[in-house]
Amino acid sequence: MNRSRVVVGMSAVLLVIGMQGIVAADGHLAPVVSANSHSAALRTAASNRQLESNGNAGRVAYASAEYASACDVPSVCATADATCSSCQSVVCSCNCTPWWAHRNGGFGELLFLSPGSSDLIYAVEQTGPNLGASPTGPVGISNIQDELGYRVGFNWALSNKSSLAGSYTRWDGDTTTSMTASGTNVLNSLLIHPSVATTGNASLEATAHQSLTFQIADATYRRVYKAYDCGILNSIVGLRYGNLEQGLRGEQTVSVPTGTTTVTTDVDFNGFGIVGGFDGERHARESGLLIYGRTVGSLLSGNWQADYQQVNQFGGGTIANHYEDFRISPMLDAELGCGWQTKGGGLRFTTGYLFSSWFNTVNNRDYIQAVRNGTMLDLNQALTFSGLTFRTEMRF
Repeated sequence: MNRSRVVVGMSAVLLVIGMQGIVAADGHLAPVVSANSHSAALRTAASNRQLESNGNAGRVAYASAEYASACDVPSVCATADATCSSCQSVVCSCNCTPWWAHRNGGFGELLFLSPGSSDLIYAVEQTGPNLGASPTGPVGISNIQDELGYRVGFNWALSNKSSLAGSYTRWDGDTTTSMTASGTNVLNSLLIHPSVATTGNASLEATAHQSLTFQIADATYRRVYKAYDCGILNSIVGLRYGNLEQGLRGEQTVSVPTGTTTVTTDVDFNGFGIVGGFDGERHARESGLLIYGRTVGSLLSGNWQADYQQVNQFGGGTIANHYEDFRISPMLDAELGCGWQTKGGGLRFTTGYLFSSWFNTVNNRDYIQAVRNGTMLDLNQALTFSGLTFRTEMRF
């Protein structure tokens, strides 16, 4: 009778174990599985323990639907952590640094830009020096062409999701041009102040040298705004310093007694303000190819200063003007391009098209005409820069 009770008791215990599982050493219930599914059950339990341990790891495990991606597996996971080499699905049990993680690094970039709204007409050919003379067609235009500039900078990762960045940009452009009157025609200057003669029988040649320079220094904070399966969008906030300089020197002989008349202008701006925007990327799965975009706006408050001076080679007085105005000048930068990076993203090359606009500026050509017309209103035009960019970046 006692033996029967023992058998019945053991049968009940085995039934309970079969239905509810056994308690593992770490306190988790480990279900009883068949021999064929035993390894899968062990992997599931290991994955659960790994995900629980990632809370303080400073890395991101790819069990989150928000950040999981076929782009990350297996290549990026494998390069980020040697223990991840066995990841073969989107939901990784390994502890991987996400492909979009902010990283330390530096970059150098070439800017092949062309300025807009900066062309300046300095002389027009006409039939004679008389007031009723008519133009004959040729026009002297000072036009700065495409020139190379550069941008350098660094990134300092604070975490996977945020970083500090700094950059410095400089671009310089200049041009020298001249024109000569044909036949019995003469040149009428559009630089010389009309209070004196702007043309004469000796006005047979005119020259102009124009220069344009800008510098930008940014200090920004970047943070992940949204992460997608194969894409990332970062928000940008920070501070910006901007400097813009415009210069002109024009020469033309109006009459022999006064000699060559020289007109020089100098327009400068120094501003400081805030900057904000977004940058984003989208990656191909395994090829290393990517597309990117960046849009940034800023508000710079600063002082615009402009000077105009006209002198004659052999005397005859000086004509001058000084203009100064403190204002806010907005800026807008937009860039779109593509690139390629090595496995793991340590080295990347990108090329794109950049459009940059300075608004509410004192444009050199408008300032000259304002001085000649005797009114300093409506000096609020835009200057633009556009062209190709070529960047090399190292990240670690």
